[in-house]
Amino acid sequence: MVEPQPEKDGWNCLDGLIKPASANEVLKSLMANGAMTTEELVRVTRLSKSQVASGLRTLRWRGWVSSSESESARPGRSPHLWSLSLSRDEIIQTLVNELNATSHLLNDALRSLAKVLRSD
Repeated sequence: MVEPQPEKDGWNCLDGLIKPASANEVLKSLMANGAMTTEELVRVTRLSKSQVASGLRTLRWRGWVSSSESESARPGRSPHLWSLSLSRDEIIQTLVNELNATSHLLNDALRSLAKVLRSD
């Protein structure tokens, strides 16, 4: 098995965009390294197994990741292999759209507040 590579600095632009922070770290790791098991995600992200599981739940709810059974030489149930369900570009475009919508809402709120200040 190939050891996952540490995350690349290029994905640090995602910091703070996805909540909880564990989902953000898991997404960056999958974008940088490709498909990974939960254990590999724990090792690469340095998050606890429960934090990785929480991040994966969030990303799965958004439809951004999915799992399949990986190949395993060990007896018993094969570990899940987590991978992106959408392309990196599709995920980035979704974030851009969400940020644009938030920006418009914030601009409208600022304009409304400015009107209140002017009317006093």
